[in-house]
Amino acid sequence: MRMLLVSLAVVAGLYLLLVALAYSFQRSLLYFPDQYILSEKELAEARFDAVKIAAEGSGELISLWRAPVDKTKPVVIHFHGNGGSLAPRLSIYQAMAQGGAGVLAVGYPGYGEPRSAERRGFLCSGAGQL
Repeated sequence: MRMLLVSLAVVAGLYLLLVALAYSFQRSLLYFPDQYILSEKELAEARFDAVKIAAEGSGELISLWRAPVDKTKPVVIHFHGNGGSLAPRLSIYQAMAQGGAGVLAVGYPGYGEPRSAERRGFLCSGAGQL
């Protein structure tokens, strides 16, 4: 019985240590900003333009834009989330635009560009500009 209690105490201690480490390093476990920037050649081949969206407060959001083929086609606005930058999603944006739709792929500060302020308010104000 004593051996069982010691084993449970060791497992509980290791679990608490793991939780404490995860809590301490949670920011570095969540955010992996991809710093890859698409070249002008890559953008030209994909028929996208790099545009900067001015955000209220400070800064700009570097984004990708392809206009719709005509005014009857929709414009798809895509926010890529916390999984990298716009660069690895270029083929997805090309697929979205195949039927003639316009595509605005909105970048986030620090993803696929030099580091800038990563504040929630900045992101929300950038989305509000759209």
